[in-house]
Amino acid sequence: MKWICKHEALFREIQNSLEFVQPKAGFSIYSNIYLSVSANQLEIKTTNSNQGYESVIDIQGSEDGKITVQGDKFVELIKSLKDEETLSFETDDEFLYITSVMSSVLLKLRYVSAESFNYNSVEAQYSLSIPYDLFVDAVSKTLMSVLEDETKKKNQNMSLGGINVEFYNNSIVFVSTDTRCLTYYNKDFSCPDEVCDKKVIIPAKFARDIIKIVPTGEVFEMHFSENIVQIKFKNTSMWTVLSKGSFPVYNKLIEAEYKHEVIFNTADLERMLRHVIVMSDEKSKMILFKFMQNKLYLSSVGGEDLGSGEEELGCDFDEDEEVRFVVYYTYIQNHLKSINSKEVTISFNEPKAPIRIQPHPTKDYSVILMTMSI
Repeated sequence: MKWICKHEALFREIQNSLEFVQPKAGFSIYSNIYLSVSANQLEIKTTNSNQGYESVIDIQGSEDGKITVQGDKFVELIKSLKDEETLSFETDDEFLYITSVMSSVLLKLRYVSAESFNYNSVEAQYSLSIPYDLFVDAVSKTLMSVLEDETKKKNQNMSLGGINVEFYNNSIVFVSTDTRCLTYYNKDFSCPDEVCDKKVIIPAKFARDIIKIVPTGEVFEMHFSENIVQIKFKNTSMWTVLSKGSFPVYNKLIEAEYKHEVIFNTADLERMLRHVIVMSDEKSKMILFKFMQNKLYLSSVGGEDLGSGEEELGCDFDEDEEVRFVVYYTYIQNHLKSINSKEVTISFNEPKAPIRIQPHPTKDYSVILMTMSI
């Protein structure tokens, strides 16, 4: 087995592929990267029991063959050769030898036969093309309210460690929740008939991998089988097993009516938060909202031994009755950064009821926050 290729092209693909090996697997075949040379192309694959990655790059190949090499070490070796423009690879009965066309470096890495490497092919039942910008915008917003530790969920039949994606005739919906915060994203989008009314839960890690690996601006294909989603673009594909379990029924929260809707300048609200949260307790991460007489008062919660913080901002709240509630400030802070709107609407009812945050005037993105006792 023998080939020559550009360092940049190879390193990019094997680094991406490393996201799909079996973590902490030692010398398991599923911690390896599969390499196959044929017809002046190098095929790269990695997989574990739940996900997989495959890509093809152009090379100068003189001897065909296939091997697997330990993933972490192979990426580390190629990374160390970042200043070498072109690399040469050759195998004997035991080792893969790596040299540079530009220097005298010689590295060798023991390889394993590719015969035991089993890569599952995905048979799609339905598919659609989706713009990168739409997917990234939706995922970057909904990832912020995914439940990272699913052992904390109360109902084990619920799947909260991913993004619930729903396909309709004229729209695509992304929803996530960690029980404290629910994020809802609804975008106009024409889905193929065979995809309409389908619902899937995409694991959070795979969603992050898509954002990281798919080139900016690319239109990529999403292929689905009963329990697998696959992404295809250019000469690359990646797949994962879909999250099992059901997603909570959220429609009532999204369709709820609110007695009060107050519009703020997004930058002003962000500034207030920065000032006040400095004095809030870092463990509880809570902040007090108090609406009264055309004013919003933000106050720190906890940390009173060191001091406190409070700031006021004028707003269109012309009510005699005071309304106050406590929320986790990290959710508000993170979502305000991603709203991409000059103004934001905060909607609320009585204390302890959920509140809603939306960009103004559009309503395709909603954040529902649970409130705390004061």
